[in-house]
Amino acid sequence: STTSSLILLSHPAPHIAQLTLNSPPTLNALSTPLINTLLSHLSALDADPSIHIILLAGTPRAFSAGADIAEIDALDGEGATRVRFLENLVDGMRRVRKVVIGVVEGIALGGGCELAIMCDLLYSTPTATFSQPELSLGLIPGAGGTQRLLLQLGKVRTLDILLTGRALTGQEACEMGLVARVFPAETIMDEVLEIAKGMAARDLETVMMTKEVVLAGESMGFEAGLRVERLAYWGGFGMQGKREGVGAFMEKR
Repeated sequence: STTSSLILLSHPAPHIAQLTLNSPPTLNALSTPLINTLLSHLSALDADPSIHIILLAGTPRAFSAGADIAEIDALDGEGATRVRFLENLVDGMRRVRKVVIGVVEGIALGGGCELAIMCDLLYSTPTATFSQPELSLGLIPGAGGTQRLLLQLGKVRTLDILLTGRALTGQEACEMGLVARVFPAETIMDEVLEIAKGMAARDLETVMMTKEVVLAGESMGFEAGLRVERLAYWGGFGMQGKREGVGAFMEKR
């Protein structure tokens, strides 16, 4: 497929953009062209003031089967370090200020699982499959998987997942806190779109600030995170969203 069609861009509702990984023959493997196309779309949507929420989905069979094995096979240690393999994906996802909602049906393996958990919010079907099988290739996860799983699940569960390579169902991932909610395959896109519409209707700056403060706390720790929250909260008193939100509430009384 051509580079442009590796990611499909659609606008399922006002202020919402959807990016769909679209390489069915490879089960949406994260090839360099696919990653570069995804990142350029994300960058453009992040800069577009009309877009408030970004959905990231795969196909019913696969969100993504992970890094491109042919590319991995072609690289040695020196080559992987020189091209900084997968680093652009990790950094590019972290640069997005708008809320990115991942929707997982089918498999999310290795780098595909890592891409899913890079999303700010994650919804899946109960039967979706999450796993980090890198150890079977003689590698460790390389797109943030060790650290994100540790942050979200703790040491024991993370090592259980990494060292056994076992697959988690969407239901299990939800019970562990990796996935926010599960929905049946027949309705998941409609359900997530309704959730996204609710978020898109809120003040954009306030939504982005909420994401920023939560992520700051995750990376900086509790005390520093509290300080960031407090400053952002006070700063919000001067924002248009607060004036409109509080004004509407006062008028209702």
